[in-house]
Amino acid sequence: MIAQGRKYYSEHNSNNVIIEFINTDMCSFEINHKYDLIVFALSVLKHLKTDEQRLESLKKAKEHLNPEEIIVFDNTAFLYIVISV
Repeated sequence: MIAQGRKYYSEHNSNNVIIEFINTDMCSFEINHKYDLIVFALSVLKHLKTDEQRLESLKKAKEHLNPEEIIVFDNTAFLYIVISV
């Protein structure tokens, strides 16, 4: 998905917007950078196993956020198909 996001961004970025795609453990990442906007896309928090992991990921995001800036949560509902065999 990271590769697809990078490809889409490179083909459609006409407003000189800078987007950084980071593939890491969202509960423990450490980078030397602060952001104006952090996006938790595609309901990613539901894929963590525990509430403690969800809380840690939010704390890590907040640590990497500039003051007065925001975190956006995309809580898109996905439709899953269960196929009985």
